[in-house]
Amino acid sequence: MRMHASHPLSAFLPTRQLRVPQGDFDDEIGTDGRTIVYIEEGVVKLVGHLGADREQIAAFAFEGDVLVVPAHVSTPHTLHALKDSVVYFLRSDDLLLKGRPATGAGQLLDRILADLGRSRELSALLGRKSARERICGFLVEMEERIGRRENGAVTLDLPMSRREIGDHLGLTIETVSRQLTDLRERRAIATCGRSRIDILDPQGLRALAGSVD
Repeated sequence: MRMHASHPLSAFLPTRQLRVPQGDFDDEIGTDGRTIVYIEEGVVKLVGHLGADREQIAAFAFEGDVLVVPAHVSTPHTLHALKDSVVYFLRSDDLLLKGRPATGAGQLLDRILADLGRSRELSALLGRKSARERICGFLVEMEERIGRRENGAVTLDLPMSRREIGDHLGLTIETVSRQLTDLRERRAIATCGRSRIDILDPQGLRALAGSVD
């Protein structure tokens, strides 16, 4: 499909657009580690299947983000839309074709590096940090990616459930709920329903993200 000239990935053809309703992707996403997914609209999660019905949410991707789908060596991965989404598929081989405008290549490379950087942060977070630090670090990341300032606070409308946050961070849903309650009692955050979180003390939250229990 030929993309509009103003599209961030318009330099890289061929690409394949897919409109995905909330739920699983039915289409084949590639298993060799060469599939790149650009999220134009919506929210998508990348899930690793560890066997015995165990899953690890490897990444959440929002509008403008890029995901690199890992090769299916020992852990197969699938994509799931958390809301109706529009995505573009690109093969990494396309980046090597001659005649591609450098500007588009630079934009895509920046987003790929950002995705890889978040993966490294998650690895460090899961390996060395406490439950509180994991939750605070996750909220700080969401603040930077989707937060909006309202009345002196930063509001997050999270598209993922408490269970999905736990799967992403290697925590149980009970631990996620307990940590959020603790942050409310510290007046670092306020919650409204199951999806809205207001960060009342961004600096304090950042400090807790790097603290030791």
